[in-house]
Amino acid sequence: MKNVREIKFYHLSKELRLHFLEELNNIEFEAYSIVLNKIRLKHLLQRKNMNDIYVDMIIKLLNEIYFKESFDLTIDSFLPLNKIKELELKILSINEFKNSKIKENSSEKIIGIQFADLIAGACFQKFERQENGYIEKINKKHNIYYY
Repeated sequence: MKNVREIKFYHLSKELRLHFLEELNNIEFEAYSIVLNKIRLKHLLQRKNMNDIYVDMIIKLLNEIYFKESFDLTIDSFLPLNKIKELELKILSINEFKNSKIKENSSEKIIGIQFADLIAGACFQKFERQENGYIEKINKKHNIYYY
């Protein structure tokens, strides 16, 4: 893995995916995922831009998670700048989150985003392929919400 610039779920063998998810159990963390049911929300997907839905999903997920204090949120840098600013304004307008910091960065540079990709891949396998083996590795530290 020395020459690998970024850990991505779909670029790893099954053994490495399971190993990395298993390793997550050795650190203190909590993971939260929000799942979009594309069939049930087909009408929404036809009317709204995916970036708008992504921003809405982040806000919904943050409202589901109980934070005792402000937080730092780092997101992958695929959102257009205007959507990042919109997200930042929405988050900071929520009283409990007003001192939080939101930044974007390349997933290649932030190992936390890479592990979030592993967790997202495990969720995808659960909901799209009915393969629970990956997500079960972190079940005690992972919560799923629905959009």
